[in-house]
Amino acid sequence: MSIQKSQIPVRRNIFFDLILLLLFLALLEFSATIIMKRLYFQDDLRSDMHPILRFDEDLGYRVRSDLFNADTHKFLVTSKSGNSFLGVISFDKKEGMIRTEQGDLILNRWGFRGPDFENERPPETLRIITLGGSTTAGGYENELTYPRILERMLNFSKNPSQYFQVINAGRWSYTSCDVKVLFERDILSFRPDVVLVMAGGNDAYLLNNPNILNQQDYCYKPNSVLDRFAFYRLFKKKFSPINEAPKMNFEILDKNLGFYKENLRKIVELGQTHNIQVGFVSPPAVYENGVALENLQEFPQLSKMDKTKINYFKKIGLAFNNTMQELASAHKNAFFIDSGISAKTRGKELFFHDDSHANGEGYRVIAYEIYKTLNQKMNLQRPIKPPYEFSKVSPNQLEVEYLKSLFSSYGMEDLSYAGCVTFHNKCTDFEFPGEDRLYTLSVISFTIGSLLLFEEQIEEVGNLLESSIENAIKIKPNFSLLYWVKGELMKALGKQKLSEISFKEAYQLNPALQEISFKEQYRKFRKGYRPNPFMISLKRIIEILKRSPNHIAPYTYFRSLRQKGLNKENLPKNLELYISLYYTSPLLIRSIFEEAINSPLSKEGKETALSLARSLKTMRLEYGFDKIFTDHENQILKNE
Repeated sequence: MSIQKSQIPVRRNIFFDLILLLLFLALLEFSATIIMKRLYFQDDLRSDMHPILRFDEDLGYRVRSDLFNADTHKFLVTSKSGNSFLGVISFDKKEGMIRTEQGDLILNRWGFRGPDFENERPPETLRIITLGGSTTAGGYENELTYPRILERMLNFSKNPSQYFQVINAGRWSYTSCDVKVLFERDILSFRPDVVLVMAGGNDAYLLNNPNILNQQDYCYKPNSVLDRFAFYRLFKKKFSPINEAPKMNFEILDKNLGFYKENLRKIVELGQTHNIQVGFVSPPAVYENGVALENLQEFPQLSKMDKTKINYFKKIGLAFNNTMQELASAHKNAFFIDSGISAKTRGKELFFHDDSHANGEGYRVIAYEIYKTLNQKMNLQRPIKPPYEFSKVSPNQLEVEYLKSLFSSYGMEDLSYAGCVTFHNKCTDFEFPGEDRLYTLSVISFTIGSLLLFEEQIEEVGNLLESSIENAIKIKPNFSLLYWVKGELMKALGKQKLSEISFKEAYQLNPALQEISFKEQYRKFRKGYRPNPFMISLKRIIEILKRSPNHIAPYTYFRSLRQKGLNKENLPKNLELYISLYYTSPLLIRSIFEEAINSPLSKEGKETALSLARSLKTMRLEYGFDKIFTDHENQILKNE
């Protein structure tokens, strides 16, 4: 009995110690959670504080579907006047712009890039969904991801018999394994007619990993039970050694390439089961086949890479092309598209930020080559030549292809982004390489767009455009397209002698440009162009774009429209703010003008709202604007 009594204090001490230990661990977990949420939210997605990303068991991460309602960290935007405010824009919580560590992105409620859309597509609309990593998702250039440009090209017609939605489901850093899972788990419910797959770049280090023995190894996602605890994740963050990139192992490349091919094969077979066409798009790459490695090192994108690494990435780029072509040949529901700036193409360094990511104008080339293939594949009867065999295209021909891509469609989205870069040198706070390359191409794009859309108004802004071209020539004095565009501008301004001198310089640099007739391209463009009722004055558009770059201006306009002191009933007075917001973030056209129409309306405001609704119902028919704004029109008339 005495022994049992003596054990009681011992048991109590153990119990008390256990409680203290649990309290200590709880305090440790609480403290670690606070640290991870405040300091490491960008890397630690389990803390659920990243503004656009959240942890996903199957994929590692996914883009939030609750973007504009989530209580997460928000980055600040600082205006020219020095005022700071939250970097979030959304009128309806369905679509909007949000600042991230890599730029200001336009996203929608489905967690995809681009404007919002309904799950049920509008009548006579074919739905294309694009899959892949960052080369599909794109950078900060919201208007110039390849899916956005492709959609504009496909819908560029005054009287289309069919409309096209192109939905960007690309996700940064996704491998072919992730693309396969995303397609099966999330994409099928949207019932696409076509999926375009551009995957490979993020498989690069899987392909030379000697520890991969089977398909399960290839697609393995490390996910420890301990990772659920913040203190463990913090410990790993602080003390885990930095993993060195594996050496370029050519010996195991062919074996591991089979696992990559298996992922793509499963996508094709799943597509066949659901009556979906699958297009494989070769990943873009600044590496060039048939060029000596020391010459490739002269490219600014490759100047800091050793020859072994350059050779490895060039080899896998060609391997991706071959694998995609093999699968396309073996399956009736699959087809291959050369992106136009893959490893087989020469002279394309101007179109890239880095070794594998195109800039916005590079994505225009990709979109154009996809557009030409779809035109042939789907028998769209558009008057364009079939896709080139890009292994045979010279650098001169690539410049011609880029020029043709500008003529294939051009509108407010193109003008907005190109103008932003032309007037502000770049269009993001995010630092990126190759600003001079993007500036040069943007000047060309903006000048051609101005000539196509506002030829009769060119004299009003001629000096500004000429000055921009001269600045670009100082940066890239041997780029033929600058002289060709200057020649056309001088011709439009009636400066015939300067025009002839510029064309002569252009043709000396690139004789292939002589096959391009602006007059003929202009005629074709105007034949397909549907006028935009908001694009009346080029001078006014330029004034608004020059005020502030597109990664700042939309936030300031949004904030002004949401100020308490604003008289929301005075739509005619506020209309300038709504239009300015549209010029600087044209992808948000629906939610911007729905907000305007739905504001409290005076008698004069109702007339303005009615005019807006009638203009908008003729636009963006692939997104059902005819129905959306006809309903608004009827509601306004009903309330009169």
